[in-house]
Amino acid sequence: MKSTLDIYTTWIAERGVNKVLLSALKEGLSGVRLILKGMDEISWEALDSFCYDIRRIAPSFKIMVDLPGTKPRLGHLEHTLNLSYGDTIELAYTSEVSTNQIPTECLIQYSDSIECGHHLLVNDGKTTFKVTGKTKQAISVTLVDETATIISGRSINLPDSESAFSALSDIDIQSIEKLKSREINSIAISMVNSSDNMEKAKVIMEKAGVKSELIAKIETPFGIDNVNEIALMSDSMMIARGDMTTLCGENRVFTGQNKVISAAVKHNKDIIAATGILSSLSFSDVPSIGDVCDVSYLLSLGVNRFLISDATLALQYPERACRWLKKLCHNT
Repeated sequence: MKSTLDIYTTWIAERGVNKVLLSALKEGLSGVRLILKGMDEISWEALDSFCYDIRRIAPSFKIMVDLPGTKPRLGHLEHTLNLSYGDTIELAYTSEVSTNQIPTECLIQYSDSIECGHHLLVNDGKTTFKVTGKTKQAISVTLVDETATIISGRSINLPDSESAFSALSDIDIQSIEKLKSREINSIAISMVNSSDNMEKAKVIMEKAGVKSELIAKIETPFGIDNVNEIALMSDSMMIARGDMTTLCGENRVFTGQNKVISAAVKHNKDIIAATGILSSLSFSDVPSIGDVCDVSYLLSLGVNRFLISDATLALQYPERACRWLKKLCHNT
């Protein structure tokens, strides 16, 4: 049995502190990974407002800010978007969009490598679009799956492009510098490929006077290969299984997560497991046998921090996951 268990849920700062989050707090939720609109002033105002409210309600609550690196993401959506096979949407390259367009972050730098006929993946690779049109301002994509639910902040993967994502974009660096005056417990660096990425982040944080925990998200083939060196430069490690699946292939996720855990245990680092954690609870009160075995296996290897990153589960039923994670922790 683990002496401690930290449970995080993915959240959007603009949602504020609502009843869903409060119910999860009562069930033992430890913290949130915040998804913001972007790095504009409205996003920072939302972050500050959320932090202020949550600190009044739960002073010990932990707040993690996830810096996306050069990985493109969907921008802010006013409402959840439910799509059916054949539906077409336009992804704008900037946050300034016209009617019926969806804003994106960082997608513009990959525009030259995106062609009609290419595929585009969101929702940790579970949703597939086909590129059907392209202009200087946006690309048109058509859903090839039967249905899909799209929300703000979801990462975009480009399996047909030769472009590789990397850590610490210019926006990330600016964000770290702006976090000095915020009470942020953890900063997670996405797309970490080498120890150099973490060393650079540490230098930036030290110069800016930011003392948050530094988390390395392992999700690329290079990150898996260099995981021991990365662990030495990190405070904690995150197994980002969603993007790891789309970037490394399904056949490498199991060995990849085990390498991350081994490196973290070897260097006495905390391990955060993310993506697909008890995702069956998004449609059932009881987790599937596969989910129970997955969580129990991770706990047995030394994982004691979990991030509920499934879109439906994170935004609607985090209290279910908290109850079951605590139960499994006490029984493993």
